[in-house]
Amino acid sequence: MESLKQKVKASHVFLLIIHTQIGVGVLSLPYTLSQASGADGWMSLILAGVWIQVLLGTFFLLYRRFPNKNLDQIVQTLLGNWVGNVAKVLFLLFFFLIDVLFIAILVRMLDRWILPETPSVVISLIVLVLSFYLARESLQVILRFLIAVTPVLVLLVTIATYSLKDANIYHLLPIGHQGIGTIFKGSLDAILPLMGFEVILFLNAYITGTVKAKFKMAVWANVFTLMLYLYLTLVCFLYFSPEEIAFLPEPMIYLIKSYTFQIIERTDLVFLSVWVVYIFTSFVMFTFICGDILKSFFKKKKRADRALAVFLLAVLCLAAYVWQIEERIDEYSMYLTYSGYVLLLIPGLLYILSLCMRKRDDIEKTH
Repeated sequence: MESLKQKVKASHVFLLIIHTQIGVGVLSLPYTLSQASGADGWMSLILAGVWIQVLLGTFFLLYRRFPNKNLDQIVQTLLGNWVGNVAKVLFLLFFFLIDVLFIAILVRMLDRWILPETPSVVISLIVLVLSFYLARESLQVILRFLIAVTPVLVLLVTIATYSLKDANIYHLLPIGHQGIGTIFKGSLDAILPLMGFEVILFLNAYITGTVKAKFKMAVWANVFTLMLYLYLTLVCFLYFSPEEIAFLPEPMIYLIKSYTFQIIERTDLVFLSVWVVYIFTSFVMFTFICGDILKSFFKKKKRADRALAVFLLAVLCLAAYVWQIEERIDEYSMYLTYSGYVLLLIPGLLYILSLCMRKRDDIEKTH
């Protein structure tokens, strides 16, 4: 059991989830939704938020039966040590792929907007070294960092709100013309940018309080992220026409760049310089989970830290392969989305399995 010094309160679940959810994907989300559902992409986003709330409900049912365990520990309890260790490796692989995608997208964005002459490897190494030193600390230390960078969200919302003076409501009309099928399909594409809520599965053992209190905060965190994403998406859809947004991979940055002030000429450079610190928190949270899984294999902290360093080096190697070609990033994102669907179904399957095992035990006791 984790020591009390490493634990955080249930109320902190809100910050942990929104900082993991809101990352580099928010800048390209309107483009992604536009590609999937056209001007009705905002409706797909709402539907994706509903799916996630349903998934959080299945998470709650499972953790009500295992209130003080993480997902990998639950697998070990239900299916034994051997299957549990295999599951840990698969979970580790999933978060490894997320880290790779994060680095690839971050490098592509910085290379395109801020640091075109800086070698991508240098940018990646800076992110990986900083994340290594932060992810090896306790969750309480990471939480303090999350609190410190939270005000950056205000900057994003402020700039987005300022652009409403040039909004055109006709860009959203006619509402629903893409059809229910297209909107539904687009909701599946919108789940990947909202990923991050699943960290509750792997941080549960570090959080004090009742299961109900934890998941209540998880639900509110997802609602907050959904409302923020919906607001930013609508702002982009109102500012850019459907034809324009189809050619803008990062609509939020183009929107910010379109405004200049007396003392700031390139608002996009100022914004991204600050925003990159915020999105760094997502990478740290996923890396922390990977480090926590590695600790279960390497009992000594020094060995676990070395394993984490090797893990991040492997992230760099694969990310260097992915970021070289634009199409590779898109293809990689598609595969990661499918992997995410599998992960999100596991808690529900484990809950059904636990019910079956309890029923079997009850039958055996009656005989």
